[in-house]
Amino acid sequence: DQQKLPTKFQNIFDKQVLSEYENDNYRECIKQCDRILSNYPKNGETLAMKGLCLHCQGSVNPLKVDPYNTESQIMDDIKFELDEEMKLKLRIEGLALIQSG
Repeated sequence: DQQKLPTKFQNIFDKQVLSEYENDNYRECIKQCDRILSNYPKNGETLAMKGLCLHCQGSVNPLKVDPYNTESQIMDDIKFELDEEMKLKLRIEGLALIQSG
């Protein structure tokens, strides 16, 4: 399951990725994201953070994405994973409503 990271990788995300992002150290943040993505390439949270860092560096402009560029694939993956996470949250909320009603 790509949605939930094991504890080891979740700790890397929580302690290193978020810390590097908050300190505007985008290059190191991307490096840590790549470390996680090498094992969990479809993890939405990590893909989104990597995309955000690339955007902050000026590497990715979501309005002008070159379809032959790997950054285009990153943006497509981010959009897909965010859509999937939204669908999952909607399903959970729907189940909760059904059970409460």
